[in-house]
Amino acid sequence: MLFSLTTTTTTLLLASTAVTASPLFPRQQQANTTSVAGGNTTTTPPAAAKANITAATVYLPLSTNGTNTTTGNTSFVPVHGYTNTQYNVSSFLGIPFATSERFRAPVLSVYNATGLNATSHGVACMQSPGAGRSVLNGTYTSRGVGEDCLSVDVYTPAGAGNGTKLPVMVWFFGGGFINGANNIYDGTAIIAQSVLMRSPVILVVPNYRLNIYGWLNGAEALANNATNLGLKDQLASLEWVQKYASSFGGDKNKVTVFGESAGAISIALHYLNPALVGNLTANGTNAMNSTATMGNTTVTTINSTATTLPQSLFRGAIMQSGAMSTFPIGPANETRQPIFDRISLLTGCSRNASLAYPGGNLTTSFNQTEFECLRTLPNELLFNATRTVLDDPVNAYGNFPFGPTIDFALIPASPAALLAKGSFAKNIPFISGNMLDEGTLFTPPTLNTTAQVTSYINEVLPRDPNTTVVNTLYAYYSDPSKGSPYGSGNESFGLNPLFKTTAALFGDTTFQSSRRNFLQKANQFNVSKTWSYLFSQKKNGTSTYLGAPHGSDVLYTFGQPGGNAADLTVSRQYLGYFINFANNLDPNGNTTNPITALVSSTLNLTSWPTYSTGTAGGNANMLQFLANNLTVIQDNYRSEAIAYINSVPEALDH
Repeated sequence: MLFSLTTTTTTLLLASTAVTASPLFPRQQQANTTSVAGGNTTTTPPAAAKANITAATVYLPLSTNGTNTTTGNTSFVPVHGYTNTQYNVSSFLGIPFATSERFRAPVLSVYNATGLNATSHGVACMQSPGAGRSVLNGTYTSRGVGEDCLSVDVYTPAGAGNGTKLPVMVWFFGGGFINGANNIYDGTAIIAQSVLMRSPVILVVPNYRLNIYGWLNGAEALANNATNLGLKDQLASLEWVQKYASSFGGDKNKVTVFGESAGAISIALHYLNPALVGNLTANGTNAMNSTATMGNTTVTTINSTATTLPQSLFRGAIMQSGAMSTFPIGPANETRQPIFDRISLLTGCSRNASLAYPGGNLTTSFNQTEFECLRTLPNELLFNATRTVLDDPVNAYGNFPFGPTIDFALIPASPAALLAKGSFAKNIPFISGNMLDEGTLFTPPTLNTTAQVTSYINEVLPRDPNTTVVNTLYAYYSDPSKGSPYGSGNESFGLNPLFKTTAALFGDTTFQSSRRNFLQKANQFNVSKTWSYLFSQKKNGTSTYLGAPHGSDVLYTFGQPGGNAADLTVSRQYLGYFINFANNLDPNGNTTNPITALVSSTLNLTSWPTYSTGTAGGNANMLQFLANNLTVIQDNYRSEAIAYINSVPEALDH
């Protein structure tokens, strides 16, 4: 049997420190593969010389509708992965799911019957080499980078396959829309814990395009439907799940998306997609054709994804440190046009390049548009220009030059305006939470003067807010003893007190206010199945001046927070609620099931109430994650300041 565990075994294993231990081997040692003529591959399971590693194969249907109509092998595509028998988890890695032609929307991959080697990760999408560190001390780019990068990693309980119909969790990673890759997100601990909880799930981790390749902005990009390609990649990965989840034992009707930071922001923005809302914009018009201004010309933008997207791509969502307005957002043809212009200038695609680089080696033939020049440019030239922008000192803290934009299709208008009108998907339950100290990681520890703080704020926002807004924010965030990291009183950690006040200001204007506004608007429009949390656990070994910083919960999400017993306990609780939600659309699980009660008792889970208190805009319930203090608190901290932030959305590009 697939999941034959006694209740006694379940209790003992969930209580054991071995359950969410790191996988057996680092990713660099995962596979040995020999290619042969005709595209077939002979696959050796990773670390085959080690015990506990065996081959695993699933079969994808060749038919377009995902239905197997014959039993002959020619009707299937064999996908060769491996099983870690110590944890009873199978991995299928680096499966291409869509094309990624530069500045073009993705197209789902077509497979042939020769089979796929899925024993090692695919390449990461284009980003700076060495960007990011994994929980196993490997870089995002350890498998290389490239433009052809849209692949998924799939983790399943060993033995899962066609007919098991398990809930599917799809993880969208963070990284500021400029770095990240699926290769560092090992799903072993998530799958292992879900099996032990008797609530098994399947995990899918897709790549999506980054920086200029996935988030090009500017009037020409808008006119050529080249904006928000990262969002379109994510939607394509969900379409792939709909088509192939059953081959891995998944149920396409039970998909939960979850993600952190940029991943969470992306998920929240999908809630604004007219196809999920009902193919209508905030004004009640069809989103298929919308107009925008490009210079003196009115252009029509067309987005076929928005009109063909099934409303059932996912049924639930978990957003960790990200909501619609966490990333300052504005019209594609206005807000980040200077980034497009600078890239065009750096590459020689701009018609002004001859003025900037007299006698230079220009790459454009002047009968091309700037957009077409960038689209066809040798990748090295485009990437070097992109790195120049990313390496600019103004982008060192909290200022991300590439990201989502109002494209008048996937995102028809400003998030704040759409939320205020109720133009968001109201039938998809969600969890949305924050770290205690969201702002510390993004605040320069070298701040010493108010002028530096003002300059920092102006750099972070695409447009400078007016003086009244800035001065009001300074007034709300002027007391270092109430600054971030919260609860540290007058401790300055050897830094100027401005660090703590600025970290508090940034954390609230960027993260806390956006989450609270989304939840309150959902409450206002009678969306009852929403939950929220505050993650206050300070990971052992984290610099004290950071507190419980942005991103530190990801290690807990993937069951690898380190060997500290308190951190491991919080990790299992965090995972436990998320696995319950994926199975039941309720983080408390199926409360009528005796197994759920056993698991809750073993993990010492607290009943997690919904956010709504029945009073629109009033205080609401949150679950605080903290070792030995898993308790329900109220979402009323810094209420006056956050209410003010949410009252001036235009000034902050919300």
